[in-house]
Amino acid sequence: MNIGAKRITVLAGGFLMLLALGIVYAWGVFVGPLEKQFGWTRAETSFAFSLLLIGFSMGVMAMGIIVKRLSCRSIIRLAALLMSGGMLLTSMAESIVMLYITYSLAVGMSVGMVYNTAISVVPRWYPEKKGFITGLLLMGYAFSASLLGPLCQLLLNSLGVASTFRVLACINFCVLIACSFIISTPSEDMAARLPQAEHTGAVRSGGRDYTPQQMLRTREFSIYFLLITFWVFVALSYLNHTVPALTGELFLAPSSAALVVSAMSICNGVSRPMFGKVYDVIGLRKTFLIVSAVFFLGSVAAVCGLSFGSPALLIAGACISMLGYGGQAALTPTATREVFGEKYFSINYSFMALIGITGSFGPSIIGFIQMIRQSYDMAFLFIAAICLIHVAASFFLVYLRKEQPSA
Repeated sequence: MNIGAKRITVLAGGFLMLLALGIVYAWGVFVGPLEKQFGWTRAETSFAFSLLLIGFSMGVMAMGIIVKRLSCRSIIRLAALLMSGGMLLTSMAESIVMLYITYSLAVGMSVGMVYNTAISVVPRWYPEKKGFITGLLLMGYAFSASLLGPLCQLLLNSLGVASTFRVLACINFCVLIACSFIISTPSEDMAARLPQAEHTGAVRSGGRDYTPQQMLRTREFSIYFLLITFWVFVALSYLNHTVPALTGELFLAPSSAALVVSAMSICNGVSRPMFGKVYDVIGLRKTFLIVSAVFFLGSVAAVCGLSFGSPALLIAGACISMLGYGGQAALTPTATREVFGEKYFSINYSFMALIGITGSFGPSIIGFIQMIRQSYDMAFLFIAAICLIHVAASFFLVYLRKEQPSA
């Protein structure tokens, strides 16, 4: 196989894996049937998804550790066994604790392992456009719930909960095993023949590769981790509270509000390769500032929409913020790779991916403010204030810092 065909095949395999695995984020379609069948509370089923995010982070970190001992193909096959086994056991779960173990932890870990493998390996085949390729991969991951969610709903209606999990176990196992024969790391000879990236104002200088211990001691890791955490904080807050604000305070019909979720998902997905391409052209620092500005613009529109009683303006603000969220998803791995090097990327990214946990407190904080005020007015103002501070911090702490990471 010539190198051009190999690059396309690897990209297609990575995209298909993430498209299939993103189905775990369609958890909402399982909530009602599970509660009805087992009598579980909404708090119990909601915690299952929160625990899935923890399992995902554990899987990302596990991949970064075992990649030194196992090939990427072996890791994908191990994840296939873990995912299919977890889903098969979930189909037999009759207690909420077993669901937490089999679905939230086992399946969540398998998704994290494959996710880290895909974004670690596939962009190495495209050194001239790593940002765009990373964004393209993650677009499939973002679209998965919207594209495959209706399939899950159809299976639930016709087969029931247990059989649906069994079908998904078989589908994901077959997809991952098939893709494991496609995904591989380019050899040194192939890597030398790949098109190389042009200089785009990168943060790095000198091409140094940082070990995890060295990375964690740099000021740059603390800066990027904190700033990206606030992006996740804001995005998850809008994902969780836009529809309640629309239906509860602006009296939008629930059927119309459901379409807003799809619109937000589309914005989140399409912006990932878009901002990846922007990164390839203008570099990390300028792209980082643009994403910060997009979040701020969205937060201002959301505040205005709520203040003026305009559902359209609030929806526009939420969708603009989701464009920023897609930019965050594309920039997090590319920033880790650019600032701290390629050699230890898999394990370094596992530390950066902990933003999913730290940022997950956003919806709870916003919900608490809404509960106190009995309105989203101050909650959305709080988000806008965070975004404004973020723009200033991005400019002074990222764009104006000297280029080489320093301890």
